[in-house]
Amino acid sequence: MESLQGKLLLASPAMDDPDFGRAVVLLVEHGAEGALGLVLNKPTDVSVARVLPEELTGLVEEKPEEACALRHGGPCRGPLMVLHRYAPASQIEVLPGLHFATEQELVEAALREGREPAVTEGRRLLFFAGYAGWGPGQLEGEIAGGAWALVGGDAERVFGVDVGTWARLTREVSQANFRDSLNPKIVPPDASLN
Repeated sequence: MESLQGKLLLASPAMDDPDFGRAVVLLVEHGAEGALGLVLNKPTDVSVARVLPEELTGLVEEKPEEACALRHGGPCRGPLMVLHRYAPASQIEVLPGLHFATEQELVEAALREGREPAVTEGRRLLFFAGYAGWGPGQLEGEIAGGAWALVGGDAERVFGVDVGTWARLTREVSQANFRDSLNPKIVPPDASLN
């Protein structure tokens, strides 16, 4: 299977897992070794400023809004993770214009650059505690079993995700699948005659 890096996974409506029910997951890495993803649409009540190392807290303003909320990235424990737009602070370029970092010096560089007006138009930093991980072949099996639908990703879509995104994207996928399943050869010219 070709790499799914940068794709979005939409949880099946039937998925009742507390970590993944109604989840939109960005695949940060995907290959023969497995996959790493971040649940995008599960903000917590914790401000990012509360979890940053002390020397970085001054770079984040305390705001109650979702944009500054630490997100629950998945059930696997890991370091603080950030998605951002500042290429020099990138460990992985997930998509064009979308970068991933966990190393403290890269997170700090992304924070400092994110304060510049040219970069802060709209949301440009997303912070995550935890991640979603799959072993070799595990994700492919879940996709084949219908647990996930795939949607193309781009930086604007990722930074625009909110708690209502799953419902919107699920409708888009459902409508596209319905259109793809129609056979125009059997649709009468005037369907009102049926």
